[in-house]
Order: sequence, then C-alpha cells, then structure tokens
Amino acid sequence: MTNPHDPFGDRSQHPENRGDSGDGGNGEFPSYPSYPSYPSTPHPEDAPGYAGYSGYSGYGAADWGSAGQPAGIQPQGTGRIDAMAAVRWAFSAVFRNWKVWILGMLALLVVSLIVSAVGEFLFPTSGGQVPAEFSPGMETGLNAGGLIFQLLYGVASVVVTVLIYHGALRQVDKQDLSFRDFTGNVNLGPAVGLYILLQFLMVLVLAVILVPVALGGGLFAVDQLTSQDDFLSFLGVVLGLLLVAVVLSLLVTPLTQLMIWYVIDRRASFGGAIKEGFRAGLNNYGRLLVFNLVAGIVMLLGAMVTLGLALLILGPAYLLTLAMMYRQASGGALPVDAR
Repeated sequence: MTNPHDPFGDRSQHPENRGDSGDGGNGEFPSYPSYPSYPSTPHPEDAPGYAGYSGYSGYGAADWGSAGQPAGIQPQGTGRIDAMAAVRWAFSAVFRNWKVWILGMLALLVVSLIVSAVGEFLFPTSGGQVPAEFSPGMETGLNAGGLIFQLLYGVASVVVTVLIYHGALRQVDKQDLSFRDFTGNVNLGPAVGLYILLQFLMVLVLAVILVPVALGGGLFAVDQLTSQDDFLSFLGVVLGLLLVAVVLSLLVTPLTQLMIWYVIDRRASFGGAIKEGFRAGLNNYGRLLVFNLVAGIVMLLGAMVTLGLALLILGPAYLLTLAMMYRQASGGALPVDAR
C-alpha cells in the first residue's frame, strides 16, 4: 500500500520497506515496518554546473569577501545618481585608505613640481634663453626642446590621470586599496585616446564660441591700449570671456564626464562609451550639474582658506565621488558599505 508521501519509484525494492525477509524466506534480512517518507527537497547547489549568485559580472567585480563580507552580494546602481550617498562613501574611503589617497596625492604633487622645475631649468621660457646674436641657432633649439618636453609631459599627465581613474574604480570594488591596484589590467590605450579626444572637443567648442566674442571685444588689440579706460575695458572683456568659458564648461561637463569611466571599466567600446556616457549624463543632467557647481565652489573655497592643503583630501574625494556616481548611473556594482 502506498500513500501520498511516498517518493517516486518503487519503495518495495528496498529491503527495509518490505514485509518479508527480502530473501525469499531465508531470513537474511529482518522485516521492517513500512514508515511513510517525506518528499525530497530540491537543492540547486547540488546540481551540476551550479556556480552560486553571479552578482555583477562586468570588469571590476567585487572583492569584498576578503574583508569579512560575503562575496557577490554588492548592490547595483539603479541608473539614478545619489550624490549625497556617493560623497559620504567617498570621504570614508579616502580616510580609510589615507596612505594611498592623501599621501599619494601629496607625492604626486611633489613629483609634478619637481618635473616642472627641471623642465623650466632645461628649457626656460623667459629671459633665461641665450640671445640669438651670441649663439646663432641656440634659441630655436631651446624652443624646440621645450615644445617636445611639454608634449611628453602632457602625455604622461594623461596616462597618470587614467591610472588614477582606474584606481578610483578599484576602490569602489574593494575596501582596502594598494598602489598595485592602479596599474593592474588597465584599459590604457582606449582610455587615453578618449580622454584626449574629449579634451580636444571641449577646447574646440570653447574656441568656436569665444574667439568671435574676443575679436568683437577687441581683445587682440592690446597694443591700442592708450588710456586707463581702454585698459579697464580690455580687462572687462577678459573677465567676461572667462565667465562665459566657466558657464559653458559647467553646462557641457555633465554630458561628457561619465564617458571615460565606461572605457576604464571595460563596459563599452570607444564609440559605445561616448553613447552610453552621454545617455547616462543626460538622464542625470540636473544632479550632475548641481554636484559640479557645489563641488567647484567647495574646492575653490577650501583651497583659498587652507592655501591648497584641503585639496589633498577634496581632490581624491571628488574623484571617488565621480567613480561612485558613474556606477550608480550605469547600473554597475556599488560598495556594500555605501549608505
């Protein structure tokens, strides 16, 4: 007799469930009473090929398990930026890894000053050059050398910037960061190319708008300044152009500042990063605009009050906030300690 709780298959094939000895009366197996059994419970972890919860599968998957957190349970971005949550997390990450971010920022600043000083010493840009009448051809050689030095310095600066961006994304994925995280598996070529392209396009847009205004305002007629009124008028044009440039940069930046992160994060190709970054920036345009405005004011005032020392903290915090907001806007993995 069977009951609804019997599992599939013939239970009578098991000796312990048979009413007789199970050996045709030889007594080899004792008789057991027939007990109802419970239905089996499926266990997906026992199935072949089960790999657990996959979580965020893109580049930069989380490494929180080593810090006492279960791996693979990072929350995901929703496509909407939460600037305050990003700022809170960024400052906590800066202070938690202060040896990397604060001391690293200080070391980078010192190295930059040293390199600039060496370049100025080797290729002076002012009265330090040798007059052409005393050494024919020397002045031209120094100018060419200075140009090459500035070009190499600019390329190196872009490379270092991309490495810092890469490290900021790794900080989103890790509680503890080391200097090795800045140089491991970097998508360097496409990121450098896109960074240079974005900077060039920004300069081109500003030039197209500002040069006609400057011509109309007589900005290039400096040699015609013959009175104090002319000088004040010239100064007004300069300040007006600077204001226009700042406003234009502020309005355009939200549409472009997320593009580079897609390439560094390996979530999109060169062209795809432009498309996805523009879309994410457009969807969060107001939030990014307000954040950039407030961040710019805070960093300017902090630098003025502390003679630049506050930038050792505000600079890394700003960059980490951008990395966090990119992950929020792109639907990527977020830190499990973000609140």
